[in-house]
Amino acid sequence: MVNVDVLDKMGFTPLMVAAQKGFTSLADILVKHGADINKRDNSGKNSLMQACYSGHLDMVKYLRNCGSTWQSLDTDGCSPLHWAVDGEHLPVITF
Repeated sequence: MVNVDVLDKMGFTPLMVAAQKGFTSLADILVKHGADINKRDNSGKNSLMQACYSGHLDMVKYLRNCGSTWQSLDTDGCSPLHWAVDGEHLPVITF
């Protein structure tokens, strides 16, 4: 068994990187192999926050369907919606 939640040198899991880059098909593979959608980096951001900030609406929808919540907060108290606003991604904000 391989740990798919291993952190890279920046403190990101493979799922966080996939969310940030908008690689939904890779995210699906990772989730199907046990990736934790709620795992957080050192600043408390999870994959949904990464996807929101980067503006990847398909990824946001995928993660929401997998159970990610809008109510999650990072260490500064920012939610995924805050990160979508900070990234200036109206389609994600509207969703």
